[in-house]
Amino acid sequence: MTTVEAKLSGIAREYDQAVALLIEERAAARLLAQDPSLWSPHIEVQGQIGQSLGWLKVPDTLAPLWPELVAFRQSLAHDGFTHAVLLGMGGSSLISVVWTQVFAPGPEALQLSVLDSTDPEAVAELRDRLPLAHTVFLVASKSGTTTEPDNFARYYWAALEAAGIDPGPHFAAITDPGTRLAEQATQEQWRHAFLNPSDIGGRYSALSLFGLVPAALLDLDGAALLASARAMRDQISATNGPDNPAVQLAAFLGGGVEAGRDKVTLHAAGRLGPLTLWLEQLLAESTGKNGTGVVPVSEARLGDPQEYGGDRLLVTLSLAGDPEDAAADRLSALPRLHFHVADLSDLGGEFLRWEAATALTGRVLGINPFDQPNVQESKDNTRDMLAIYEAQGRLPDVDDVPHLSVESPALSPLLRAWLEGARPGEYVAVMAYIPERPEAIPRFEALQAALRARTGLAVTVSYGPRFLHSTGQLHKGGPAKGRFLQLIAPDERVAAEPVPGLGYSFNILIAAQAKGDLKALASRGRPVLAVNLGGDPLLGLDQLLAELSPAGR
Repeated sequence: MTTVEAKLSGIAREYDQAVALLIEERAAARLLAQDPSLWSPHIEVQGQIGQSLGWLKVPDTLAPLWPELVAFRQSLAHDGFTHAVLLGMGGSSLISVVWTQVFAPGPEALQLSVLDSTDPEAVAELRDRLPLAHTVFLVASKSGTTTEPDNFARYYWAALEAAGIDPGPHFAAITDPGTRLAEQATQEQWRHAFLNPSDIGGRYSALSLFGLVPAALLDLDGAALLASARAMRDQISATNGPDNPAVQLAAFLGGGVEAGRDKVTLHAAGRLGPLTLWLEQLLAESTGKNGTGVVPVSEARLGDPQEYGGDRLLVTLSLAGDPEDAAADRLSALPRLHFHVADLSDLGGEFLRWEAATALTGRVLGINPFDQPNVQESKDNTRDMLAIYEAQGRLPDVDDVPHLSVESPALSPLLRAWLEGARPGEYVAVMAYIPERPEAIPRFEALQAALRARTGLAVTVSYGPRFLHSTGQLHKGGPAKGRFLQLIAPDERVAAEPVPGLGYSFNILIAAQAKGDLKALASRGRPVLAVNLGGDPLLGLDQLLAELSPAGR
């Protein structure tokens, strides 16, 4: 069972006001009753919200399916499968990142990889290390039309065919009923199509089939996770008072925004570290709209107290048996919630707590936490970029955004001016369209720390295109306080990896996604700087870090 410690100095008044609002409106009970009028008086909006609350029922509706998911894993093992790959993006993939990086696989697990990068290196390297004849591919898309998993599926289907392997038995789908993906799985005789309840949005889908199928392949204890979620739901339904676990967290987050503390540092010590990626998406995409929102800041390495201004909250998480991080105690001036998780199976309850609290935070902020009006914009921009490429053979430039090589002598003064333009209360977003490699982790942690020390601002670091389906909503629809640093690598640095059946390669796709996002940010007048890291992105990161060091200023 998870215990929570709270320190509310700095937001006590706003916290109490948020608690009073949620209690007066019986918000927790109305949430569990799936009452859409909690968030909007408009019938058409209520209809959309009403089709987004199915995650509240998964502890009951999907628990009976767990034995079938276990049987699916066993059938794969019986047929000689040893590896699985989850092909997804955003809400359909981040929970599998948590499974693979936080949990130890069970004794009968398949080796599960997650592909949610369109970088051609990432796509090709995974292909080269997979035993294709013994690998099953899970194509995960709620809509059934998401560009990235569709392109991944095309690529690996062709790779199987090239190896003389019938692809159908190597593919399974996770999608909503009636989607194009579901129809494709039937027509092409895929091994299985898992049809998820359609009233569950992607970022609220951790314990839906999007999370449970890969959990079963890893031989995790899905029954225990669902039981934990059921117990948390019972706690939320037990009281309309200030000790309601969802109300407490929602009041902390929403009250913090009302108090001007809209940047929440998420820090998880030890094994829980990757959980902050899932929390980041849930908070950013749910609340970042209508000019407001919680700005989640995943920080693996906490800084010194003077680097955290009056716009910050702190949420820390730890797991029993893991060492506590003393660095968090130095930030004693910040309002803080600390979650001490007794056992990994308790994360089922934490998923539901955070989902419920995020929904209630939407009520405190007066927004609809179940739409994502600005995510589609970058998708449309990418589509338009690709159409121009197919017609003209090149991607268009994005006007009014400085583009520099990391080796350019003009970078240093331009970077200095860009940073000096920052104002208190803003945040810096680093958006990296490069392969996600273990060697990059310490470099990005150092980059985050250097920018935080240099500016005194909250600094987020995200990989593209993953963040387009999460914090990308906040960047466009949330508070207009962001300063954006886009890091790219030249698309010609590696051999082209064509997307079968389409007129472009992954090299062009990721470049189009980066440019499409720049266009969306530039159209809003956001301060953006694009830096090309060169043919070796890790070396480019080192050069950028040198520019930010005291000696490089």
